[in-house]
Amino acid sequence: MKNSSSAIVKSKQDILDAGFYKKLESLINAKDQLVSDTTELTKRMILFASSLIDLKAEAERLDSASKRKVHIEEFEKHLSIRALGLSPAIRSRWNTIASQAPELLKIHTSLPPTRDALYETARAIKQDENVSMWVRKNQITPLSTVQEINSLRSKGKRTAPAKKTSFKTTPSIKKWKPSNKRVQLSLSIKDLPTENPELAFHNDLMLLVVRREVDPDTSKTTLVAIGVLNDHSVLEGH
Repeated sequence: MKNSSSAIVKSKQDILDAGFYKKLESLINAKDQLVSDTTELTKRMILFASSLIDLKAEAERLDSASKRKVHIEEFEKHLSIRALGLSPAIRSRWNTIASQAPELLKIHTSLPPTRDALYETARAIKQDENVSMWVRKNQITPLSTVQEINSLRSKGKRTAPAKKTSFKTTPSIKKWKPSNKRVQLSLSIKDLPTENPELAFHNDLMLLVVRREVDPDTSKTTLVAIGVLNDHSVLEGH
């Protein structure tokens, strides 16, 4: 018997197992709750960083008034004994986070709740990276990793290669005497390209104008003198 043309085709919703669909909805709710909890943790971490440097500043202020270091010593002792992991290097990371706490709190709902991720984000803000744009484009989220944040920072640092500065001599102020005589260095003074080679010396120093030539047969490089300095003011710093 053929099915009637008026038979209703079941929708995907009707076909899905009810138990499976309920678990799928629970998973989505759990993910939303995870993001919510993550957001709260991120905020607490930023505030912890601020409290860390605020309390240290208060300890130093109290010690300055009493001219004793009892408060700062107690502060450091509690950090080293009770707050494990707060080594100088780790403290430095918390200090960097604290230094950018106001800006981090503005976008904390989009930041990961890990110390190193917050540290890298704080560094990006400190270096004028466009972190707000990352948030707008959803490039940084509560589930972002440190590697992903560093990748965003690396892209922001890419700049066009600097143009090489060319140094050109001014042809109108030529301070060396050219010569048509090819002279290899380390030869006798009489072979220097000047009529009075002794004039090429200044306080036992002689300045030659040279160029590098390559022998096409041996590929060896030789420095060849092509002129002698004839303006001693260059040597005298005038």
